[in-house]
Amino acid sequence: MAGRAVPEAASAMAADLKQLAIVAEEALLPEAHKPQQGKEESEEERLQRIRGLQHAAVEAMYQLDDALDSYKAMEARQQQPEAPAPISIFHRLRSSSSAAAVTEREFRKVEAEIENLGNETRQMLQKGNELGLQLTDLEGRQSLISSSLLPRTPIIPKYDIAGDAEQEKQIIGMLTDSQSSSNNVILIVGCGGSGKTTLARNVFDNHHTRHAFSTALWVRGSKHFSHLELLSAIASAAGLKQASRGPKSAKKVEEMLASVLEGKRFLLVLDGVWSHQLVDGNNFLKSCLTVQHGSRILMTTRDRMVADRMSSTARIHHVKELDSSQCWSLLCSIACLDAHHQDDNSLRAIGILIIQYCKRIPLAIRLIGGVLRTKDPTRDEWLVVSEHKGWSDRSGGTVFPDDGMEGVAGAIQVAYCYLPPHLKHCFRYCLHLPEGFPITKQMIIQLWISEGFVEEQDGRSPEDTAEGYYMELVRRSLLLQTDQTGGSSPDGNNTARCTLDGCVRSVLRLYTKDLWMGNSMPTTSTTLTSTTPPPAGQEATTTESSACFRTIVLYNNPSADRVLHQVSKNARYLRAIDLTGAGIRRIPGTLEPLLHLRFLNLSHTEITELPESIASLRNLQFLVLRFCRRLHSLSGGISKLHGLRTLDLEGTEPHLVLPNLAGLQQLTTLHGFQVNSEEEKASGWPVEDLKSLNSLQSLQIVRVDRIQTHASSQGVDLPMKRRLTHLELRGSAAARKPPNNAVAEEEEEARLDDVLSSLQPPQCLESLKIQSYHHGRSFPSWVLQLPRLQRLVVNDCRGYASLPALGQLPLLKLLSLSGCSKIRTIERGVMAAGPPGAFPSLEQLHLDDMPSLESWSGFDDEDGGDLPSLTELRLQGCPSLGSLPLCLRHSKLLTRMVVVSAGSLRAIDGLIALRKLVVRDCERLARISNLPKLEALTVTGCSGLRDATGLECLKHLRFVHRELTRMPDWLRAAVASSAPTTLAVVGREELLRSLAPGGEDWPAVSGVVGKVYGNLLDESPFFTYTKSTGVLEAFGERQQDLVATCAASLEPKSQQPSSPLQHVTLVRDFAGRITGMTPATKCVCLALLVAVSHVLLKLPAGYVGPIPTAILVAFFAATACLIYFVSQLQ
Repeated sequence: MAGRAVPEAASAMAADLKQLAIVAEEALLPEAHKPQQGKEESEEERLQRIRGLQHAAVEAMYQLDDALDSYKAMEARQQQPEAPAPISIFHRLRSSSSAAAVTEREFRKVEAEIENLGNETRQMLQKGNELGLQLTDLEGRQSLISSSLLPRTPIIPKYDIAGDAEQEKQIIGMLTDSQSSSNNVILIVGCGGSGKTTLARNVFDNHHTRHAFSTALWVRGSKHFSHLELLSAIASAAGLKQASRGPKSAKKVEEMLASVLEGKRFLLVLDGVWSHQLVDGNNFLKSCLTVQHGSRILMTTRDRMVADRMSSTARIHHVKELDSSQCWSLLCSIACLDAHHQDDNSLRAIGILIIQYCKRIPLAIRLIGGVLRTKDPTRDEWLVVSEHKGWSDRSGGTVFPDDGMEGVAGAIQVAYCYLPPHLKHCFRYCLHLPEGFPITKQMIIQLWISEGFVEEQDGRSPEDTAEGYYMELVRRSLLLQTDQTGGSSPDGNNTARCTLDGCVRSVLRLYTKDLWMGNSMPTTSTTLTSTTPPPAGQEATTTESSACFRTIVLYNNPSADRVLHQVSKNARYLRAIDLTGAGIRRIPGTLEPLLHLRFLNLSHTEITELPESIASLRNLQFLVLRFCRRLHSLSGGISKLHGLRTLDLEGTEPHLVLPNLAGLQQLTTLHGFQVNSEEEKASGWPVEDLKSLNSLQSLQIVRVDRIQTHASSQGVDLPMKRRLTHLELRGSAAARKPPNNAVAEEEEEARLDDVLSSLQPPQCLESLKIQSYHHGRSFPSWVLQLPRLQRLVVNDCRGYASLPALGQLPLLKLLSLSGCSKIRTIERGVMAAGPPGAFPSLEQLHLDDMPSLESWSGFDDEDGGDLPSLTELRLQGCPSLGSLPLCLRHSKLLTRMVVVSAGSLRAIDGLIALRKLVVRDCERLARISNLPKLEALTVTGCSGLRDATGLECLKHLRFVHRELTRMPDWLRAAVASSAPTTLAVVGREELLRSLAPGGEDWPAVSGVVGKVYGNLLDESPFFTYTKSTGVLEAFGERQQDLVATCAASLEPKSQQPSSPLQHVTLVRDFAGRITGMTPATKCVCLALLVAVSHVLLKLPAGYVGPIPTAILVAFFAATACLIYFVSQLQ
C-alpha cells in the first residue's frame, strides 16, 4: 500500500465501517428488539454482541480518521522546502539520509496501522452477517437522505393553538388580582410537552403583564440545578452577573437579590422546577425573596411532587388538554397539508389515530407533524407512521422514569427513528452539549463539520450542506429556533439561535444509551464529550480518560485553565475546543499533540497571544477569536493552516504579529480583516491579500478607509468571489482628522468615494453592511446591481447626503439606516422592470439617529403599491421628519411601530393594521387617531398630544410623564371611548393621587378601566385599582395616608351602607337580635350570617371602595331570609 493507494483504501474502509455502524445502530434501537428465529443464543446476548460491534465500528472509524490525518501531515512535511543546509557537507548528507529514513519509517507505520484496520473491518463485517445485520448498499440510503432534505415548502410553518388565549387570560388574572400575600405563587402543572413553557412565555410577554409589573425576570430551570444554582440563575436574570462567577453562599446571593428587587413590583418566572430544589419546604422562594408590593412568582413543572408540596400555598393551574379539532389543526399546520388534503376523510381518520398515540400533547403532535411533512399526504404513507414500533411501550420500548414524560416519549422515539442516519449523528451530538448552552446556527454547523458528520455533496460547500441539516431539524421541530425572524438583528448580524426541548433531550439520551458515540461529562458549565468508551468498569474522568474526549466545551468556566491543561496533554481524539468566555489568559502547554483538532474557539477570553505551536494544527478548520480585547499577536504559523475555513477576528485587533493570509485558499469566513496603513505596516494586512481568497462566503473588512488607491481596492477582486453572500465594509471607529484646507478635504472625500465604488461585490450578495465610513460623500451606486440583496445596514456614515433608489431592490427584507446625519430624504425613485411598487419585499425598516431626515420623496402613492410587505417600522432620533409615507395607510401587514424623538412628526393616523404603537418624546405629535386595530399604546412625554380618537380596540394603554399633575384631556377621551383593560400611569405623586378615589381624575377611570396601575417615576408601585372587585391596593410609605384620604372621600352620603366595615357592623346587630330564638332558628340564621361575613371579610385590608354588586346581593338576600325566618317563628 503506497501513494494514492492509502487514501483510496481508507475511503473504502470508511464506507464499510459507516454502513456497519448505521445498521448496528438501527438494530440496537428499542423498537428493533425481537427474537431471532433459529438462534440458540438469547436476544439479550445477541444485542450485547451487536452493541460491542457498533462500538468497535465507531472506534475503528475514529482510528482510521486519525491515521489518515497522520498520513496527510507526513505528506505535507515531505512537500515542505528543506531547511538551510549545515556548513559541513558530510553533516548535510548524514542528516538528509537520517530524515529520509525517519519519514519512511513513519509512512510504513501508518500504512501498517491502516492495513490492520482493514483486516479488523473485514472481521467486523463477517460478524455483522452472522448476527443477521442487513448490510445493504449505502447509496440507496443517501438518495433517500437527499430527497428528505427537499421539503414541499421552504418556510417553517407557523401555528396557533386555539384555547391558549383563555388559559393565558386565567393565569394573568391570577397574577394581577388582589389575593392575599399568601397566594403570590402561581404554579402551572402539566406533563412534558403539554405547552407549559409556551403558555408561561405568552403570559410573560402579554401587555397586561408588562403593565402590571415594573420588573419581569425569566429563568430557565434545570433538573440538575441545586438550590444555590437556582438562586444564582435568578440573580443573573436580575442583572447580577457577578452572582454566577465564583463560589458564593446562598445567603450572599439572597442579600444581592434583596438589594436589587427592593421596593419593586416584580414578576419572576421559573420555567422548570423540581421537588428536590424546594429545600426549605414548599415556600422556599418566599424565604429567599422579598415578595412585596404585589409581586408574583410564576413557576412551571412536570414534577407531580412539586404540585403536591405546594398545593396549600400556591394557586395551581393545570394545562388543559387540546380537543380533537385543535389537535387536527395543529397536525395539519406542521405537516403542511393544503385544504384539499385536510378534507380527505381517510387521511383524517389516520391522523386522528396518530393524535391518540400522541396523547393530544402539543409537542408530540409537532414532532410527528415534522415526520409527516416529509411523507406524501396519502393514507398508506401515514398508516406506516401510525404502525411504527417506536410508539410508547407497545413494542417493548424503553421504560421511562415517572417524571411527566411518559405521554410524549413515544412520539419523540418515532421522530428520532425517522431521521436519516446523518441527521441522527448531528442531533445526537446536540444532546451531549451542556443544558442551556446557547446553540447558534453558525457554531453548531462548524462543530458538525469538525466532527465529520457532514456528507460531501458536489457543487456545495460543507457549510451550505450543514445549513440544510440544521433547517431540516428545525422543520422537524427537534431543534426549536428561538428567533423566528431568521436570526437577523436590527444591525444585520446573523444571530439565529436554537434550543433543545428538555423532554426531547431526556428521552433521547435514555433511548439511545446503547448507541455509543461519546460520553458527556457535565461539570460547572462544562461538557467534555469523549470519542472512545472508557475502559470496562471505569468511569470517564478528566484525568484518566481524557484520551477519549472528542469535544471540550468550557463555556464561561472560571477553572478552564486547569481543566484544559489536564485534558490537552492526553486528548488523542480531540476535534473541537470551545472556551468562550472562559477565565484563561494563555493557552497552557503546547498545541502539538492536538493533531486532529478542527475547531478552536477562544472568544471573549483574556489571552494576549497565540503560541507558535498553532502551526502544528494542520487539520484546523475553524479558528474563532471574537472580541479578544487583549490579543495583540497572531502567530505567523496560521499561514500554514491551509485547511482553515473560518478565521473570525471580529472585535479583535492584533497588531504585532500577523500571518500571511494569501495562502488560505479554503477560507469561507473571514471577519476582522484589518487593512494596514502606510504609516504602520504591521497594523493590518495588505488589502491585496484578499485577491486569491475566492472561496469566501462571508467577509468583514475593517478600516477600509485606509485603502489609498482605486487600484488597491480593485485588487481585492470582489466580483470574482462567486460564493460571497455576506459582506461588511467598516471604516475606522474614530473619524479621521480632516485635512487643513478645503481642496485637500475634497480630494480626501473623492478618494474615499472612489475606494468604495471600486469594492463592488458579486451579484450573489445577500447581506451588506457599511459602517463608520465617515467622510464618504456618495453612496456606492453598485448596490442597485445586487438583485439578491436581502439585508442592507448602513451605520454611522455621516458624509452621505443622499441614497440611491433602494426601493428597486426586489428581495430586500431589512433596511436599517443609523447615524447618517446628512440624509434629508428617502427617495422612492422610478421602478424598473419587476413589481410596480417600491420595496416590494421589505419587512423591517429601521431609521435611527437621522437628524436631517425630512421627507419621503415619491411615497405619496395612495394606491398602496409601495411597501406592501412592511410589518415593522422603527423611527428613532429623526427630529426633522414631519410625516409618515401615505402609502402606509394601505398596508395590511404593518402591525408594529416604534417612534422615538421624532420632534416634527405631527400625526400617526389611518394605519389600518397597526396593533402595537410606542411613541416617546415626540413633542409636536398632536394626533394619534383612526387606528382601528390598535391594541397596545405606550405614550411617553409627547406634551403636544391633543387627539387620541378612533382607537376602538385599544386594550392596553401606558402613559409616562415627568411633569404633569393631572390627566391630559386626550388621555381622558381615549379612556372613555375605548374602556381599556389596563391603564398604567407612571409619573409624579400628584398625578397618581388624582387618579385614586377622591382625586380629580377618579371619575374618568372608575367604572371604565379594568385595571389601573399607578407607578412613581422610579417604577416603584404606588397603587393598583381593580374595577371588577372595587379593590384599591396602596403600597410603600404613603400607604396609610392614601388609604385614609380615599376612605374619607368615600364616606356615605345616605343611610345605605357603602363600606365593608359598616356591613360587618350590621351583621353584628342582626346577630344580637337572634339571641332569644330557638336553637334550630339560631342555627339557620347564624349559618346565613357566617356566610355573608365570610364573603365580606375576604376583601383585602387595603380596600376602601364601594361594595361590589355580588356582595351587596348576597348580603341583602341573607337579610331577607333572616327577616322571613324571624317573622315566621314569632
